[in-house]
Amino acid sequence: MRWLADVGVPFIHLDPDGRILATSGNFGLNDPRLRRAQSLAWGTGHGLSIARDLLTRKLSGQARVATDLSNCADVVETIERLLPELEVSQLA
Repeated sequence: MRWLADVGVPFIHLDPDGRILATSGNFGLNDPRLRRAQSLAWGTGHGLSIARDLLTRKLSGQARVATDLSNCADVVETIERLLPELEVSQLA
């Protein structure tokens, strides 16, 4: 646990039902200007651009993981087929 804390890796221990048994982690930035900018960005074009970028990266990563798993070709195909729709969707 000390090593995880020293290298900045958060830890979570869940029971089989998903109940949190233990957690650890470092606090992030404590910059009120950043929190305010983040809270105001949701309704702007810039916020939409950030959301699209985050979702694109997340889904691309999920497709890479699914590629390495057996019997997941349909998952990869679905992600790759739907990913371009992020560029044209309104994410409403």
